[in-house]
Amino acid sequence: MAVLAFDIGIKNLAFAVLDASKNCLALENYDLLSDLKVAPTLCANCKSNASYQCSLGAFCKRHVPKSHPIYEEITTLPTIKAFLKSKGLKPLSGKEKLLEQLKGVVAIPLRKPKIVRAAAQSLTALHDFLRRFVQEKWDLFKNCSAVLLENQPAFKNPHMKSVQVLLFAVLREWFLRTAFTASTAVVNTIPEFHLVHAKKKVAAEAGDAGYAARKRGSEERVETLFTSGQVKGDPFLEQFRAAKKRSDMADALCMCVDFLNPK
Repeated sequence: MAVLAFDIGIKNLAFAVLDASKNCLALENYDLLSDLKVAPTLCANCKSNASYQCSLGAFCKRHVPKSHPIYEEITTLPTIKAFLKSKGLKPLSGKEKLLEQLKGVVAIPLRKPKIVRAAAQSLTALHDFLRRFVQEKWDLFKNCSAVLLENQPAFKNPHMKSVQVLLFAVLREWFLRTAFTASTAVVNTIPEFHLVHAKKKVAAEAGDAGYAARKRGSEERVETLFTSGQVKGDPFLEQFRAAKKRSDMADALCMCVDFLNPK
């Protein structure tokens, strides 16, 4: 028997897999939007993030070529045209051509990529992201006999409620799809799905007032579970300690432990 638990999120969709012997088989924080993110542009002379660009490349402020002084006054097209004329150049037509012409003589601020916002994702996009996620992680999920989903408040956080429902649907579809083995005509067991309320994961004050205490408590609890040997899997403990956002991973593992050890 193995239990799969999810702490619902979009950029931080945490999950854990724990078997009946308390061996941790998975503990991860997954970013559904990772493919949408644009890698930062690095300086051509060092590994720092670039802030300016010119015809010679992208540079941090320290390494901007002296031949291309920094020019910040990119406000209006007439301003750019007037500047180019002052350099003895005939302005080209069109904004993009003007900017390219400008980069031939100065370094201008690097355009920052648009921030990918989780709240801006449509239901269709979320569904596609979740389908890709389950397909990618299916080998970890397929033998689980119980699936736990952190329950989301429908009115307070409808976007996350949508993620919860879509994840349930995608997972159940995958389990149903693979349940019937054509060669043997045997129907495998479909795992049970359970909703877990936040207040059930760790002892703390309910509601918003106890949010920080619950997060802190779940992280401390996971440390104790691993170091005491109640949960086995040292590589996952190191992975947990190295994670930037540990609380969601901790919540997922705590759900697994509590399901296997009901009070």
